[in-house]
Amino acid sequence: MEIENLRKEVKKELIDLGFDYPRAQANLAEVLNINPRSLNMALSGYRRNKGSHQILSNLLKYLRTGEDAHAGLPEIS
Repeated sequence: MEIENLRKEVKKELIDLGFDYPRAQANLAEVLNINPRSLNMALSGYRRNKGSHQILSNLLKYLRTGEDAHAGLPEIS
């Protein structure tokens, strides 16, 4: 999948699953064991390299695994 389409798909999933609160990206980066700044750059489209593509692919897989996988993340307040 082209990185721009992948980025849009990930952002849609984040919104649909309620991960659009202020600390969501940091929490997801921690769960995926990646640098929060790298995740932010990939989601914003600032970086469009293989590493960003891999980050977005892994995040999309995680988001689509189901609600049980998200049990450790904080609730929306």
